[in-house]
Amino acid sequence: MALLIDLKPHEKVLVGNTLITNDKQKTRLRIEGDAPILREKDTMNDADANTPAKKLYLIIQNIYLAPGSDAMNEFSNYFSQLKSIVDIAPHVEIFFNQVSAHIIQGTYYKALKLIQDLINCEESGEAPSTLNPKEPSNRNKMEAQLLNQAADQLVDVQNNWDALNIDDIENTISYNRKLWMAFFDGVNDDKTSPKKSTDQFNLLNNIVNLYQFIYSSSTDIIKNKDKNKIQSLIDINRATATALLSS
Repeated sequence: MALLIDLKPHEKVLVGNTLITNDKQKTRLRIEGDAPILREKDTMNDADANTPAKKLYLIIQNIYLAPGSDAMNEFSNYFSQLKSIVDIAPHVEIFFNQVSAHIIQGTYYKALKLIQDLINCEESGEAPSTLNPKEPSNRNKMEAQLLNQAADQLVDVQNNWDALNIDDIENTISYNRKLWMAFFDGVNDDKTSPKKSTDQFNLLNNIVNLYQFIYSSSTDIIKNKDKNKIQSLIDINRATATALLSS
């Protein structure tokens, strides 16, 4: 279904990485495809990202506009900024559960809209409203539990890196990768299953990109003994578990 956008004279819009500037008269654009689209008024630049919420908006904007699986390269920045906000304002953590669910599902534009609400609250001094989570299915509960358990194991490796032998480290990293491989292998079957909500389809579609990122990161951790990348795996596991419990 095509997206119709009415542009005012000289108004700008981003379509993917292409900036389109309207001429002197009002114009209607008909855009087909899956390219990310942002009006100029909805974009954030480095100079304007001067509050915690605005910095998070800029990071999600970069994720949204990044081509394909390149978005995953910004995930560590997202989770790092998210943690810094929750550390100083723990009461907003429930709100961010929904934001992170959209990040994991690949519905980045919806995450941007939620952060815009947070920016408005930041300016007004009010707390953001929280969304009531849905009752998850038993399968989602089981998968979320497995992801959280794997995240706990990764935390243990991260905290005891120097004390563990390489085999223990590789076994933990490999177990997490194999867990994601099982999700990856089940994607095609789940897509053909009836009664799937839009958010569930979004999560299934994005698992392909998530697995590719996790596989690459796991390989780097083991090959280069790069323990810094463990945190991204932990964050993705936690956020995906949250997304499953809210789907």
